[in-house]
Amino acid sequence: MVAAKSPNISRELSIRAQVAFAVRCARRVVHLFRLPSGHSQLAKCCKALGSAVRFAEAFAAGESIDLDELAQAEERAASAVAAVAEMDPPNSQSECTVKSVYAALCAAKIGAEAKNGKVSAKLAERIAESVGTARDSAAAADGNVERHASYDWEKLREMDLGRFPDFGEAIDPGDKGPLGPLFQDFSRGGRSSTRPTTGGAEESRMTPSTKARADQLAEIDDLRKQIKAERKQLQAERAEFDAATQALQEQLEGQKSELEEKQSSAEQRSAELAARQQEVNAREQQFAQRQAELEAARAEFDAATQVLQEQLEGQKSELEQQQTSAERRAAELAERQQEVNAREQQFAQRQAELQATRAEFDAATRALQEQLEEQKAELEQQQTSAERRAAELAARQQEVNAREQQFARRQAELEAERADFDAAMQSLQEQLDAQKSELGQQQTSVERRVAELAELAKRQQELNAREQQFARRQAELEAELDKQEQELANSRLQLEAEKDETHAAFDWLQKERREFFEQRLGWSPESLRP
Repeated sequence: MVAAKSPNISRELSIRAQVAFAVRCARRVVHLFRLPSGHSQLAKCCKALGSAVRFAEAFAAGESIDLDELAQAEERAASAVAAVAEMDPPNSQSECTVKSVYAALCAAKIGAEAKNGKVSAKLAERIAESVGTARDSAAAADGNVERHASYDWEKLREMDLGRFPDFGEAIDPGDKGPLGPLFQDFSRGGRSSTRPTTGGAEESRMTPSTKARADQLAEIDDLRKQIKAERKQLQAERAEFDAATQALQEQLEGQKSELEEKQSSAEQRSAELAARQQEVNAREQQFAQRQAELEAARAEFDAATQVLQEQLEGQKSELEQQQTSAERRAAELAERQQEVNAREQQFAQRQAELQATRAEFDAATRALQEQLEEQKAELEQQQTSAERRAAELAARQQEVNAREQQFARRQAELEAERADFDAAMQSLQEQLDAQKSELGQQQTSVERRVAELAELAKRQQELNAREQQFARRQAELEAELDKQEQELANSRLQLEAEKDETHAAFDWLQKERREFFEQRLGWSPESLRP
């Protein structure tokens, strides 16, 4: 496994410096984290990794940290590690990425939980192990991390923020902190500012082209940094978009389930209402049948009453003929007979008073029968028959009264049930109206959510288009950079060749000059020596 060149980092850096080193390693590879596009934990895992990096940066910078929130962040990061471990087929780059982030968070958590700003030797060793895991996992995820991690390690040593196992001074591990950008520019010799020089005319001839090349390289570096920044922004926006899409999807599923439950409840209420309606209809039919039976019994009673009335009329006529000798009782009998006739005329309207009227008539008849029993033996027999008929009539009247009372009670029960049914119907109708209104509102909300999802899908397409555009631009810039670097290398080779030719020409001129003095003038440099 590739590792930064810092074998003794656990003994050379303070605790906060180690965490700063680890979190910068993790930040260099966190954008490489991947899960399948349809994975249910994608948004939560991206958010968990971002939260873990922020907590580790806060500890390195000496900021106060809520231990409960830190523990929750650790649980979420562990869930991300488990989600990556369950991928099929496995993704080693994503696995190394989450391990690096999780190790940096663990190192920060151990330090944050230490009391009075001091850690034991055992805990310090655990922090160092976590930092080493973060470094090695990041280097395994991206081989380019090695040089940048080495640069951070050397820079932290030079800053001398403290000694192990002390916490040491706080340091901002971000791009704007003293450690600088996460990715240093090593394309022009790293941090070295010295350049090889050449003498005389050669340097004056290569200065303009070299300056132009340097400007072009600087411009390309700026474009490359801009592309990296925009790529990070796109990744953040994509993570935010995925989280929002997942949240909307879960909310839509919840609303759909709630709508289905309410629809099922409404259908059940409708079925219960239909059953109640059928029961009421059956009771109404029973009530109509019972009413018809009572009407038939009343008609039968009226017919029997008419027959008895006719019989009484015949008996009265016979009594008037036989009681001619009883003049003193005749007036009383006639008065009572008139009273009976009046009550009989009101009999149809006053059925409830029929029994009392018939009892008075029977009493009067018995009194007259006792007074006339010696004179009217035949009348006694007829009176006995009339009493028997009257008793039968009274029994029939009681039966009719009982049936009328039963009918009245049944009618009252039915009216009470109908009132309850009407109230239940009204309540159910109000509930159905309210549920319909609520269903309409929820349908509108669902339609609005669907429109938002469509807008988010459109935005995702725009983001994909921008990523493709940036990828094409980056490829073009890299191709142009390679071309310019090749041209620069060719220019350097050409300059070196010209330099060699110039030196060769200069040496030849020196040689010619020396030979000229030796041959023409008999002079040589040795002649000047004493």
